[in-house]
Amino acid sequence: MTTNQPIRLFIAHNFTKHDDFLKTIEYIESRDSFMYVNTSNPEAKTEGAEAAQEELRKQIGLAEVFLIPVNFYTDNKADVDYQMRIAQNFDIPVLGIQAFGATMEIPKALLDACADIVEWEPRRIVTAMKRLARNEQIGEYEVVEFTLE
Repeated sequence: MTTNQPIRLFIAHNFTKHDDFLKTIEYIESRDSFMYVNTSNPEAKTEGAEAAQEELRKQIGLAEVFLIPVNFYTDNKADVDYQMRIAQNFDIPVLGIQAFGATMEIPKALLDACADIVEWEPRRIVTAMKRLARNEQIGEYEVVEFTLE
């Protein structure tokens, strides 16, 4: 992927940078040569519920893939359900990221809305984003070539 065509992603938020939001960015940035544009802006200033909803529609509408950490969903169900409906209206695939370091049941509403759900592992997150956003098929594992001396 070239820098001219970075994947545009939106990470669910409620106008705060929650821990899973920051962790998602950290994991994505740990992948070398993966270029992306984050259309989510949790620091956007909005006055009132209607302005916040319009800002979310604008941010989500610019994305190619919608990311939702499962922990954030369980803590903010109503907000995330609204955001996922926006993504569905724009035909943006939803990628769920399982709870970090925990085994918890994923809510049925989230299972139904997600095109895929992956573990907290940078390669799996990026591979799923590429597949959902651009239909790029990438092998699960990298091949490292070396010569014995």
